[in-house]
Amino acid sequence: MTRCAFIPPPRRLGVNVPTATEIMPVLLKILGDGKRHGMDFLIRKTSEKMDVSPRNIGHMYKPIQNAKSMLKKRGFVKVEHYGGPVAITPSGKKSLLHNPSVTMAEAAWIATAILHRDYGADELFTVGQIADMVDDRKIYGRPYSKTSLQTTITGTCVANTNATSANHRLLYRAKQGRYRLYHKGDDYHKSRKGGLTCPKPNDLPSKYKGLVKWYKDIYNKREMGDGQVVKRLASKPESDTLEFKSSLRYSKRGHYTDSKLEDEVARTIAGFLNSKGGSILIGVDDHGTLLGLEDDFGTLGRRRQPVDEFQQRILTIIDNQLGRAAHVNITIKMVQVEGKDICHCIVSKSPTPTYLDKKGEPQRFFVRNVNTTRELNIKDAVTHILKHFHDKG
Repeated sequence: MTRCAFIPPPRRLGVNVPTATEIMPVLLKILGDGKRHGMDFLIRKTSEKMDVSPRNIGHMYKPIQNAKSMLKKRGFVKVEHYGGPVAITPSGKKSLLHNPSVTMAEAAWIATAILHRDYGADELFTVGQIADMVDDRKIYGRPYSKTSLQTTITGTCVANTNATSANHRLLYRAKQGRYRLYHKGDDYHKSRKGGLTCPKPNDLPSKYKGLVKWYKDIYNKREMGDGQVVKRLASKPESDTLEFKSSLRYSKRGHYTDSKLEDEVARTIAGFLNSKGGSILIGVDDHGTLLGLEDDFGTLGRRRQPVDEFQQRILTIIDNQLGRAAHVNITIKMVQVEGKDICHCIVSKSPTPTYLDKKGEPQRFFVRNVNTTRELNIKDAVTHILKHFHDKG
């Protein structure tokens, strides 16, 4: 019986697979077991180790073939015949033993971990800073293009982006152009479910293995500081559990004190109380830009403690429109982020219905729906209350 050679399907536009240079160290590790392997095995194992999407595995033949040829030229592997079994040479075993190499994704993680260790766990870094660290420390150790490294940093490794080639969750884009290591609890794109959040120690040179221990024991177990929590929330879009307010009472457009803005905050709090809870960031615009509360402070008069006065103002709004009982499910935190004061209002789901009861106005009932706060009429409010507060199964 004639054995058919593996024939790769035609390359389609938009397919993204690792380059031959990135595959070389992975291929060398696979061959380190001392056995001879065919191309089908190498394609499957390399795709697994590099988290290549199943839909792109058929496109791995050519880059693996090129990686194999490059290793053969350097004397690291020997090939019995074109496309046939491959084995690692003594030179390759020695290289693997004394100088284990890292993938480009691992290099990006190592560089970011070093930056965090040197400058602080809460810092954010640009693509240039991470790439410079890879270059300065010679972390990757092989020739590479800057474009390939930048693509790895901004796409291949980033948890909250769509996975095209690998589903790594090594880095997190905290805001446009700024990155940090992925932290336990960060959101991620559904295509990256089960992705690697840090390299495996045995895959790294000994001088970098301590970074994995630091990541697991210190970075990933630390509580996120209030400032970091606010920055993380501000990097997300508004949703059924997140709302941004530019100010509490100062109109950015009209440049005057507007009590209607306070009413909007009260309605949003009521909507969260009657739904599943959420966070309101005051001093942050719709795009997640940190604006601060200086304009709001100016509406409170010449106060010695504007932060305390601002917090007291919110508590007064809650008292006047939602009632004192609502305080049990509301936490107000005044946080300074990047030199700007931000109010983080944390609302828990209320065990009982909460009504907006402003003096001189009829009672109103609000819920949170997707990324808006919606008022319900009597019929819909009754239906929601029966289902949400009393239907416990």
